[in-house]
Amino acid sequence: MASGMHVISSAVGGISEHISTEVGLLVPHQDEQALFDALVTMYTKYPLTNAADLRAIAEQKFSMQSIAQQFDQVYQIALSIYSKS
Repeated sequence: MASGMHVISSAVGGISEHISTEVGLLVPHQDEQALFDALVTMYTKYPLTNAADLRAIAEQKFSMQSIAQQFDQVYQIALSIYSKS
């Protein structure tokens, strides 16, 4: 996605939280037929999206600045909870 291409991924772990139909397709874990079908769908039917748009989505979710902000939010919540006790 960071290189501006749609993705196909197994639906494992927390990946389903990050892969929407806008950026790619999810397939069940160890389902070879579903993977094949996703490849065919991606090749024949998936809309061509501006590579810059996909890269922007990846940067918004996964850049160092974005991750640092997410950690900071969690840290600030923890501080507010535990500084009162």
